[in-house]
Amino acid sequence: MKLFTALLTLAMAQAQDPVARGAVIFRAQCSVPYCHGPDGEEGRAPKLIGHSHREQRVRGITAEGVMAKGMPGFGKTLMADELDAVVQFVMSLSGRTQAEQAKPATTNARGRALFFDAARFNGCGACHEADGWGIPVGPDLARAKPASLEQLRAVPVTRLVTVTRNAEASFPGIAVSSAPLIRVYDLSSPIPVLRSFQAGEVRLQAGARWDHAAATAAYTDTELAEIREFLIRLPR
Repeated sequence: MKLFTALLTLAMAQAQDPVARGAVIFRAQCSVPYCHGPDGEEGRAPKLIGHSHREQRVRGITAEGVMAKGMPGFGKTLMADELDAVVQFVMSLSGRTQAEQAKPATTNARGRALFFDAARFNGCGACHEADGWGIPVGPDLARAKPASLEQLRAVPVTRLVTVTRNAEASFPGIAVSSAPLIRVYDLSSPIPVLRSFQAGEVRLQAGARWDHAAATAAYTDTELAEIREFLIRLPR
């Protein structure tokens, strides 16, 4: 019942305006540590801030991809309204400048750089959002304000499930939605992968053999101390 309530709450939250919803989907599917920066700035792929593309072209590229440049198409992995939301978000970047899109600097540049280290698998920014950046797969660590390294390692993960699919080994995941598709972040990968299944294709069981300490193992104690300092100095 608790799992169903959490999924229902999340589904209701997703019914926001298309640009805001598109920003969330963009960060999960298209941004660091994948290709574009989380707010459209340059990453492994070109920046989208200030682009001059027409909406039809953006929609075509998003749906079909550009295989010659390594960009996949999302026409078959996103639902129609999700694809539309991503397109609306990208189009909202067309009139902006890098300075307008930039986030204010924080007081701990070292901790921030470690948190969003795109070259490090299992990096914090692959699962968490902070200071307006990153991917909100897991809980808000800035709001948690960890008082010690032990608390940072032991951050509880909500919506944690074990996903079982026929002819495939079970894997730990974070539930995203239950209708019309069952969507979960696959935590068996170093970078969480958003996967979609038809109803009845998989079975979800609340809880999983996975904990946050496994992810923080990618950092040394000194690095975690820098990250904690960065988090506790952020406004709620």
